[in-house]
Amino acid sequence: MLCMFSDVTEELFARSELEKSVERLKRAETIASIGGAWEFHLDQGRVLLSEGAQRILGWPGPEQTLQDTYDNTLPEYRKLREDALRGV
Repeated sequence: MLCMFSDVTEELFARSELEKSVERLKRAETIASIGGAWEFHLDQGRVLLSEGAQRILGWPGPEQTLQDTYDNTLPEYRKLREDALRGV
């Protein structure tokens, strides 16, 4: 008979801290009325949106592709967007 045990204390603590951080971000968005936040992960070709940003932009989920953001940018702002991303 073989028994294995794993201590998951650190993982559970990290998960709890992450959940608290997400809740703080949600409260900060609400209190500051900033609407939303997003993170560009250029190396992965994706964008992560907070709930506030999803609501403002009308996007269905927290993760979008860079192409999604381009397609949803008004034509007159696309060059400005591309220039800004090149500078990152």
